[in-house]
Amino acid sequence: SAAAVAAGWLPAALGSDTGGSLRQPASTCGVVGFKPTYGRVSRHGLIAFASSLDHVGWLTRSVADAALLFDVLAGPDPRDPRALTDAPPRASTPPFPRIPALRLGLLPALIENTSIHPAIARAFSALTERLQSAGATLLDLFPQHLELAGPTYTAISSAEAASNLARYEGLRFGQRAPLSLDEAPTSVEALARHTRSALLGPEVQRRLLLGHSLLSGQTTLANAQHARAHIQKNLDEALTHVDALLTPTTPDTAPPLQDADDPEHHRDRFTLLANLAGLPAISLPLGHDAAGLPFGLQLIGRRGHDARHLAIARALEAFITAP
Repeated sequence: SAAAVAAGWLPAALGSDTGGSLRQPASTCGVVGFKPTYGRVSRHGLIAFASSLDHVGWLTRSVADAALLFDVLAGPDPRDPRALTDAPPRASTPPFPRIPALRLGLLPALIENTSIHPAIARAFSALTERLQSAGATLLDLFPQHLELAGPTYTAISSAEAASNLARYEGLRFGQRAPLSLDEAPTSVEALARHTRSALLGPEVQRRLLLGHSLLSGQTTLANAQHARAHIQKNLDEALTHVDALLTPTTPDTAPPLQDADDPEHHRDRFTLLANLAGLPAISLPLGHDAAGLPFGLQLIGRRGHDARHLAIARALEAFITAP
């Protein structure tokens, strides 16, 4: 979807974002990717991966287009029990803040503990210096427990994925793997094992196995939920001091195809925070490395303030692209 928007084949595309899988393609393709507050856009019709982390968002070539789509797509939906019930304010019409009026938060501890591509580090540093020179207030913030975000996300997403994907056994849901007469299964369990082994990719199988293991012993999952509550509380508190948090969207540019697997969730370091906390987040194009590969800037906003967040993103987009 991100590549199609970047190529100009269409003006916008929907995507689902569980830990950054909308904002990261936006970053590596040089387009805008917006994930709203959890529950602000209905998930009805979405095939669930991790229900408490899944967000429906969209990819566009400008923040203005992202705001127009928000006005069309956001709002209550009785078919999604987790959808917010209030009508959101319009995002395409609010006044856009001036750069000197902005208070933006940085997460130096998170950035310093992440291996970041040199071109991304330089561009991010140069942008923060430009913002300060233009009169914006930048604050270093240190929310606690962010170092637990990776393992917390892995535990919760794997457990919820195992629960959601358990239905795809080739009998009631999902495609059934071909069978020869001499390998006919003797039970539903055998059919499910054959189908999943043949048709599910290694990453999906890995998450299912880990998720079932976590669901069979509730202590680890309970600890992850406890850590998530702390992360959400601390990010909410940090955002009371600033209008938005700034990070790179990804630590690196698009990887070679043979290196696309990321079992340690290194590329999710900056994006999964917004999913764990249910906060609105957007990726804006920031620059290119020496090979011409794009990378982005991420803004994480206050819960429920999607229209304001898009207005801030629009102001920063204009600032980044200004000569």
